[in-house]
Amino acid sequence: MGNNSKDILAKNLMRLMETYNMTREELSQKIDVPYSTISNWLQGISYPRAQMLDKLSAYFDVATSELVDRYKEDTPSYRMYPVLGEVQNGYDSFAVQDVIGEEAIPEEWIKGDDPDNYFVLAVKGESNYPELRPGSDRLLIHKTSSVDSGSLALVLYESEYATVKRVIYKKGEDWLELQPLNPSFPPLRIEGSDLGKCKVIGEVVRLIRKY
Repeated sequence: MGNNSKDILAKNLMRLMETYNMTREELSQKIDVPYSTISNWLQGISYPRAQMLDKLSAYFDVATSELVDRYKEDTPSYRMYPVLGEVQNGYDSFAVQDVIGEEAIPEEWIKGDDPDNYFVLAVKGESNYPELRPGSDRLLIHKTSSVDSGSLALVLYESEYATVKRVIYKKGEDWLELQPLNPSFPPLRIEGSDLGKCKVIGEVVRLIRKY
């Protein structure tokens, strides 16, 4: 019996005991099993035999599967997102020709936000290497028109295509810098009226690395 099965049983049994507001001592008395055996089950040290699983499921009035199978709330749920190769100026929706694949994203990554506020972008170019690796890395982007200073963002500036750069600025001052993560590439400082040409499309919230 693998350790994973013991852990699943322990979580399920603990959940049922909490539902019934039951202590280990009470369960021990109810099903006539030593207290130490209950403790070993709950700690993932040992696993009950088949007849004892039947006894537990009968006592809690549940199917045996609710004791031995992974509880659905413990299983991560995923959402499929298209992977964009590029984001063009005037971006409002995914252009079919820009979609180069799909990526399964755990829903917990979007933190209860609207899933449509996110998309996945493939890393291209050398300006952020080796922090971001072109050809293998992908980025989960949260759509937003503004970011905090120091954030890694997807930005448009005097180009048809957006680029990922670290955005640096000071509140109240009339400038910002777009900084590559690769120190071999110089930062771009934008000042005055040129700031109107700079558009934040989204913030990088996750790096997805394909090893």
